[in-house]
Amino acid sequence: MGNQNNSLVQKENCANELRDKIVKEFLYKNNYKYQKLLGKNDFSYMIVAYSIKFGCLVSIKVIQMLNGVNRVNKKKIDEQMQTLQKIRNESYVLYIIESIQDEEHGLFAIVYQYCSCNLDTILNLNKLELEQVLAMAYQLLKGLIILYENSITHNNIKPNNILFSKYNNLFLITDFGLNQTPQSFKSTQIFCCRDSENTQGLVIQYNSNMKNSDIFNLGIILIEAFIQRRLTQNEKQDIINQPSLLQALPFLKNSKKFKFVEQILCKMIDQNNDDTKLLPYSLLQSLDQFSINENSLKQLRIQKEKRCIQINELYELQKIVDTEILIINFRKKNIDAKTAKDIRISLEKCKNISDLLFDFSFNKLGLIGALHLGKSLEKCQNIETIQLYLKDNYLGATGVKNIGLIFQNCKNLELLDLKMSINNLRAEGAKNIGMILENCQNIIQLNLNLGYNAICAEGAKYIGMSLEKCQSIAYLKLGLKFNKLGQEGVKSIAKSLEKLKDINLLKLNLCSNRLEDLAVKSLGISIGKWQNIVNLNINLSKNSITDDGVQNLLVNLQNCKNIFKLSLNIKKTLQTQQALEIIGKSLEKLPELISFQLIMTGFNLETSHSVEITKEDKAFKNFIKSLQQCNNLVFLDIILNSDYDIMLKFDIGLKKIKKLVRYNTFYSLNYNEY
Repeated sequence: MGNQNNSLVQKENCANELRDKIVKEFLYKNNYKYQKLLGKNDFSYMIVAYSIKFGCLVSIKVIQMLNGVNRVNKKKIDEQMQTLQKIRNESYVLYIIESIQDEEHGLFAIVYQYCSCNLDTILNLNKLELEQVLAMAYQLLKGLIILYENSITHNNIKPNNILFSKYNNLFLITDFGLNQTPQSFKSTQIFCCRDSENTQGLVIQYNSNMKNSDIFNLGIILIEAFIQRRLTQNEKQDIINQPSLLQALPFLKNSKKFKFVEQILCKMIDQNNDDTKLLPYSLLQSLDQFSINENSLKQLRIQKEKRCIQINELYELQKIVDTEILIINFRKKNIDAKTAKDIRISLEKCKNISDLLFDFSFNKLGLIGALHLGKSLEKCQNIETIQLYLKDNYLGATGVKNIGLIFQNCKNLELLDLKMSINNLRAEGAKNIGMILENCQNIIQLNLNLGYNAICAEGAKYIGMSLEKCQSIAYLKLGLKFNKLGQEGVKSIAKSLEKLKDINLLKLNLCSNRLEDLAVKSLGISIGKWQNIVNLNINLSKNSITDDGVQNLLVNLQNCKNIFKLSLNIKKTLQTQQALEIIGKSLEKLPELISFQLIMTGFNLETSHSVEITKEDKAFKNFIKSLQQCNNLVFLDIILNSDYDIMLKFDIGLKKIKKLVRYNTFYSLNYNEY
């Protein structure tokens, strides 16, 4: 019997994993990159995703249309989507971006504005004061009224169906997939909010003509927020069975805030002879006698607070206890192998670290110090983010291998920020960096700075091969300045990056790597295959690149139609004024481009001596003309030359582009590359 149960559990787990995979693929096909799960049940998911198209986080409700009921609701959603699109700019209504569908797998999804969490999470993490309960009641009633005025009722309001936008400081009603229109609704459900032991809650069927179920369910939610705890099952049942709220919950009579109980909560629950259509307006009017402070909601916690310890001095090591967030800032503290051993001993008591920041830049760890540091976190199995700064520490290839011990148990790692410039790594050290990456195949965000390490083409090949195995990476910053990569090294990196299909953001620093046009051409061919890139920053400064190299790069870049932010640094290369025209023409082919930065100093832009724009300023004029053709371009930074007169001309030209929200022109600027 036990084996049979285990088999059923395994089958169910496999089915769930398959369903999760199908949902993620469904989102990805529609240009949404899965980020995290807010909640799910047997029929739906609430997900946070990154929109490749819009370049921002969004919330997505994915509904499985597995039965007749959900198919009927799908038709209702279609009708309501049209209405909701019309009212989406209303302050207290959730902003609907679009809907998407996969008929093959029976999936339908509504894409909303990004929300931090749902009300269920808020109630679990916070004890709301009356001021906050009033603000929440005010916002939800305002939202309900707008929906009612557009012939939409919900009839399934519960904490999971109310989202909280921390950015906008708003509670917003969602989950329209389960609501019904007034004309078709004869019987409905009252959902009495679930407690932590009962995930299903208490659902009662009753005649909708008797009460407004949206208001009733909202009243239940406000009661729980007001009394700062979840109602018991018996209390919920009493609320249904007793003729009034005060008979069901007599302790409310003794409340110091009885005016709120009587004027708001009782009206929402009892609804004695009230016109259900006018009830929301009546309640909103009753709220006017209280002071409504929506800013009070800014104090709400949206996630569980983690314990944090920060160490800035050596004598503070004794403060270290088992914690979740650990920050050690020992930058320029003359840390050597002996001190590293003391740090290791102090860290042995830590088992539950989830977020780690070590800044040991500009010290003398060496091989032995690196070994102590590498072994210091052997007991930590749940690390999610690591920021490890080890610039200039005499590590060498073996030191990196020792540091790599930290990562042997980091299967849950999502963010890695690793700065190891000026450590004489060479190709063998790059190979050991690659081994670190292969232990972190679930990372989503990777910042890797290996500048000034002479890893050469061979080391670049190792890095590239390891990156290929990290298929979850969406955000990548790769700093490889002063590494003697040459054409073969850049080609290896570019080819490997082609295989990372999920990358949305890429910052690639190839400054001072002995690159010529052929290397940039290889890079350009690979860039043309990065179809999901939306934010691209390329630094090719201090290389032997001519106008032809830039043209080969940008011709391929035109294939990346989703790019909305682009930065190009070709400072101190072999450019002429013709490069301006090449760049301008390429920008015209990027329809989604919103923000552009150009760094192009160290060459002579031939223009007329007049500050005004004249016929002699051909390259300059054509560049400005191309910018005018970029219909969505609103942010622009130009760093061209130390010639002040030229920058004045740019100012004059850019002022004619009315759609620019912000533009900056710089001269005599020392630009600091990544």
